[in-house]
Amino acid sequence: MPKRGRSAASPPGRRCGRSPTALRPVFAPVPTAADWGVEVTEDVAGMVRQWRIEGYAYSDPAGVADQILGVASGGDRRFGMALCRDSAAVLGEDADGHPWC
Repeated sequence: MPKRGRSAASPPGRRCGRSPTALRPVFAPVPTAADWGVEVTEDVAGMVRQWRIEGYAYSDPAGVADQILGVASGGDRRFGMALCRDSAAVLGEDADGHPWC
């Protein structure tokens, strides 16, 4: 019975068709709300803060912002996280503290 994980035709050191020397990024660049075309003002930050206090998940503020601010993120969670992080910064609050995280 052949061993799993590598076919007999695969050269040593190669698995799943990937080069053993190919580098994959560990962390992707962290997007900001500006990357999505949104300027986070104090008014926007206040709305986002209220949504997080009400228990909205990260994708929820993104979906609401799509409707209110005319963004086309499709409720993307990464946009919601960027919106929360930037809103916390505008309000001078810790993005890792309540209600942001």
